[in-house]
This record gives sequence, structure tokens and C-alpha cells, in this order.
Amino acid sequence: MFNPEDILQERYQLVELQGRTITRQTWLAKDLNVQQNELVIVKILDFSSELQWQHFNLFEREAKTLKSLSHPSIPRYLDYFPVNTPNLKGFALVQTYIPAQTLEQQMKAGRTFTEVEVKEIAKAVLEILIYLHQQNPPVIHRDLKPSNILLTNRSGNSVGQIYLVDFGSVQTIAASEGGTMTVVGTYGYMPPEQFGSRTVPASDLYSLGATLIYLVTGTHPADFPQQDFRIQFEQVVNLSSTFINWLRWMIEPNLEHRLNSASEALDSLECNRIPTILPKPKGSERIRARLVVTTKSPNELEIEARDNQSFISEKFKWFVVIGLLVSTLLGIFFGSMAFVISMVYFSCMIMVLWKPIVEVKNIHSIYFNKRLNNFVITLKTPFSFKQQLGAISDIKYIAPDEIQIDYYNGVSVTIWNVKIRAIDRNYVLKNWRLSESECFWLVRELESWLNV
Repeated sequence: MFNPEDILQERYQLVELQGRTITRQTWLAKDLNVQQNELVIVKILDFSSELQWQHFNLFEREAKTLKSLSHPSIPRYLDYFPVNTPNLKGFALVQTYIPAQTLEQQMKAGRTFTEVEVKEIAKAVLEILIYLHQQNPPVIHRDLKPSNILLTNRSGNSVGQIYLVDFGSVQTIAASEGGTMTVVGTYGYMPPEQFGSRTVPASDLYSLGATLIYLVTGTHPADFPQQDFRIQFEQVVNLSSTFINWLRWMIEPNLEHRLNSASEALDSLECNRIPTILPKPKGSERIRARLVVTTKSPNELEIEARDNQSFISEKFKWFVVIGLLVSTLLGIFFGSMAFVISMVYFSCMIMVLWKPIVEVKNIHSIYFNKRLNNFVITLKTPFSFKQQLGAISDIKYIAPDEIQIDYYNGVSVTIWNVKIRAIDRNYVLKNWRLSESECFWLVRELESWLNV
């Protein structure tokens, strides 16, 4: 253990201990080789008996990552050297000192943030993440949380300057693909995939979303109730519905359904909207191919689904039954040859009629009109035409549902085998033949436009 006034490398004079774990020490120090003894941060890795290989690996990776980065909102790499003293053996990393408090320190001191300020913080952090994720290979922070984000004092109309620090858990895509990953991060701010030793750039988005929820509520994300691993924060915030929806997408536990990139998240936040089309999961071409937005404006929305369905009409079924019956009777009265000839004839008729019958395209559409305060669901097939009308003002929420639908209560209509039920003024979607991704896309599209 070092003490204040100790000097490392005949250059860095330790001033104050900032933090300590069983393997690390973080010191505020003076750089004696610089005029005015500029303050720096010295991180020291202790080769103690508690040290494991993963600790050294992460420390070395932090040094290499900082050395490769150059961004005004990220601490600058200054030095890296071995430490060999009678009391400690290890390595030291030196980086620039940023005179600012963390978001967590400011919250504990009683500072509160408005929605405008939280959005400003979100945009600043997203700009940093865009820079990190665009590196080759992409750099993933993996431990984004209030105590790792510094904020200077307010300046005019600005909330202050944002800095992202502590790259001790950083991971690159190349490193994650090249071997075993270490599970690091902070509970409450870690996305579900990170518990499974998997991280991607969108993992940092989840952590940022959880951090922003902490800023607007003052409550640690792990202390909120959860439903299907989703943080239930909506009831305790006073935010615009658009921003709430944006935060929902940031903390979406299913990686396939989360906002895909920092640039996409920033674009949707700046435009004050939720992206209209969810990024397609890998290996799926079904969302855009089968579900299409045909009309979209502030007052009108129409979504259409074309179902290439194998459809056999009642007339065709009777044709087959009658054909088999006639062939059997001919075989009984006129012998086996007549039976064979009749079966060949009816088989040819089936082959001729089969193709146009099975290639029937059912078109399902749902049309919303805010001026008229209604929505119309339509099913068009070559054999039928059905419509169902409902009131937009009755819709309180839209969500995938696993409960079997009771057809005898309320209104039950169909959007391409997705059931919408109106019971007690609540509309629920039932996922039938739609894939999970398609159902989720439809839910988010309707939520975004209806603002529910």
C-alpha cells in the first residue's frame, strides 16, 4: 500500500487515494515533469495473492484501449509502467485527470435532472458510444453506469460537459470472438446477454438506458419490479410518452428487439420519435416482406399483411369427395379399368385446379384515422370480405399476450391471425402464426404511432 507523497517512476507524486479494491488502487497524483505539477490519475494493479489472470488481462486491455483512443470526452492515456517496490509489485496506468463529479455523486448530493437535461446527457454519451463502436474492432465499455460518467458544473443553458471514464471492463468485438469472455459489469445496469458472457454494442445502450432511468427516478434500476426481465419504471416518472417509449427500447431485455446502434438511438432521440421499423434480427427476412406500412401520416396509419396461404375451399373439398365416390362407383359397376380411368381424370383435374387454389393471397390490413377516432380491420380473400370497427380512444395498451383468447367476451377481430380483443377498454394482441419478431414489430409500430 502506498502513502501520500510517495513518488512513482521518479515522476508521479501521489496526492490522494481515490478508490481501492483487493487488486487495484486509484490515486490522484502530480506529474512532476510537467509545469505547475499537473494533476493526473494513476491506477495501480497489485500483484497480490488475490490477483487472478483476468484482473491482469482487463488492466492491460484498459491501457491498450486508452492508448488507441482520442476523444475529448474520454481520459487520455499518458503512461504505463511496471511497479517494483518493497511494498508492492505490479503495473501502473497513468491518464489525464478530469475535475468533475460523477453522476452518482451529484445525485447523492441532491441534484435533480429535468427531462431536457437527461436528454442532453443521453445525447452526449451516445456521441461517445458512436465513436467507441466505430473503432476497428468496435470497443464496448461494458460497465456504463452513473459512477462512470463525469459531469462538470452547469454552463449557461448547458447541463455541463460529459465524460466517460473507467475502461477497466472494456471489451472489443475481436477479443470476444477470439476466446472466453469474463462476465463483468454492475448488476442493474447489465443487459441480460452480458450475464451470459455475451456483449455487443447494443449492450452499452441498455446500460445507458438504465443509467438515465436512475437519473430521472433516483432509484437503482435493480430496485424496480420487473416483468419478463423488463424494468417497470413507467409509473414513477413524469416524462413525455415519446421519451418513455425511447427508454423502453433502450432497456429492452431481448437483444433482437433493442435499438441496434448508438447512431440509431441518437437519431431517434434528436428527432423526438421512436424508429418506425425495428431492425431485423439476423437471419430473418420476414418482417419487411410480409408486414408493410402502406400509409403513414400524423393522422393516418395503415399496415398491410399479405399471407400466401394454402387455402382449400369448401367447393374444392366436395369436388375431391365426389370424385372419389364417382370413381368407386364406376369401379364397382364397370370394373377396375373404369376405376383407374376415372381416378386419372380426377387426378388431372386436381392438378389443374390445385395451383390457383393454394396460391390464394389473403390481405389483412388495419387502418387508423385519428380525425375520425376509429380503426378499421379488414380481411380480404377471394372468398370473403370482413371488416371490424373500433375506437382509437379505447386503446390503452398494446402488448403480446400468451393467454388464450375468450371469443365470447368483448370484440374479437383478426389482423392476419393476430387477435385483437377489446375487454374493459384494453386491447391485447395474441401471437399466432406471426413470428415473435413480426409480432413485436407490429406492437412497436402501433405503440409508436398511437403513442400508447
